[in-house]
Amino acid sequence: MGNPTYKAPAIEQFLNDMSGKNRVETIKRAECVICDGPATEFKDQKSIQEYNISGMCQGCQDSVFSTHEVWVGGRALTMVKNDE
Repeated sequence: MGNPTYKAPAIEQFLNDMSGKNRVETIKRAECVICDGPATEFKDQKSIQEYNISGMCQGCQDSVFSTHEVWVGGRALTMVKNDE
């Protein structure tokens, strides 16, 4: 089971409204707020900490944080997560 981080009530309500789920209760049930899947296995301590902050399982974290495409000067640049 996760240990949800504290957020100011207005922020918590905003996140709940955006996801349609109660972030704190979802984390306590060890579920993902994005895909509704189980959130029981993580790569490392950083991923566990991220789960307690965002409620995203390892798969959703990998999807969100692995690569991003940004536009600079009219060109797409791909940014890759640095796992240092």
